[in-house]
Amino acid sequence: MNEPKPWLIQEGGLAQRLRALHDETGLNNKEFAQRLGWAESKVSRQRRGIITPSPDDLEQWARATGRPDIVDELGTLRRAALAHERTFKERMERGQAEVQRDYLRLVEESKLVRYFETAWIPGFLQTREYARAVFSEMQELHGPKDDIDEAIAERMKRQQLLYDPSRRFEFLVTEPALLVDWVTARIMVPQLHFLSTWLDAPNVRLGFLPMRGGNRRPWQNSFQMYDDLVIAEGFAAEAEQGRPDLHARLMDDMWELALTGEAARTFLAGAVKVWEA
Repeated sequence: MNEPKPWLIQEGGLAQRLRALHDETGLNNKEFAQRLGWAESKVSRQRRGIITPSPDDLEQWARATGRPDIVDELGTLRRAALAHERTFKERMERGQAEVQRDYLRLVEESKLVRYFETAWIPGFLQTREYARAVFSEMQELHGPKDDIDEAIAERMKRQQLLYDPSRRFEFLVTEPALLVDWVTARIMVPQLHFLSTWLDAPNVRLGFLPMRGGNRRPWQNSFQMYDDLVIAEGFAAEAEQGRPDLHARLMDDMWELALTGEAARTFLAGAVKVWEA
């Protein structure tokens, strides 16, 4: 996920064209990002062909380089690149450990990581046993090679980044993710206790959305944000989304209703009682 995509970096491809346009401005990544109003990491990822720009991204890039006339050409290059994009199934065939390494590299290049989860405990906050259950479920659904132990080890490496004070993390979890009994109480009770240990972490914002709490809109798919990169999740696929502004607004709206601090701790204690009943 965080490696250059062959369909973007090929000779004469989209990433090469974007780099050339940027370089003509004489601005470094930070200065160019400021002109665009983006995170510097987003400029870097698009230059290197790590993420597929949205049509709006391309229009902004063209205008920032003084070449609004080139938008249609960039759009053609983008459509050609998408025609060769790998599917989620093809990524999973490399094995779950390699997918986890992709995520680790993605986090290492991000300063603000935000998760909205409707089904799982966020990967950063999973115990080993809960992670094992998650990877077993994914293997059953997608049939990648059996590398669950290696995948768990990679996920635990990502958890260590929570201690890095240069990064900020936001995890917003819905009540069903805490209560749906797809795992046993033996796995879930320790997982809930582990969640409570992160409520006071200095650079981690952890909150919960009750099912009955005056929610303004129905919960739809889970999504993750790495600075301005959005990844939406579902049963069959994960895909980059081109609306970081929309997803950031959704997160802000939901945080207004979220339980945090002592209210979140009490909520978790209630969930534990449900599992122990």
